Amino acid sequence: MPSNQVAITVTYCVPCHFLPRASWVAQELLHTFSDHLSGVTLVPSGGGRFEIAIDGEVVFSTKSHGRFPEMRELRALVASRLDDPPRSRHAGDHDSTGAGAAASETVNTEPSPG
Repeated sequence: MPSNQVAITVTYCVPCHFLPRASWVAQELLHTFSDHLSGVTLVPSGGGRFEIAIDGEVVFSTKSHGRFPEMRELRALVASRLDDPPRSRHAGDHDSTGAGAAASETVNTEPSPG
């Protein structure tokens, strides 16, 4: 087990029916970082809140960002808190440009001589 495990809290608005999204976020983070997390806690709330906190620090809020987080963003936020984050299994998550391996390949679109 890694030495620096983090705790994630997902606070979600019950009247807004954000539970399915909160559950999905928790599931995805547990799947990606299972050995690096001390836990993921779902906290019911109100007021349109959907917030992600890592070790008590809110790192994403729909109130301040004006939108829901993308999973890629959340994975990057969690990985930035870890000494030895797991390698990404998702194309485009491994480089700083977000372009992924496909952007570095050249594709010949000219017809072959026949």
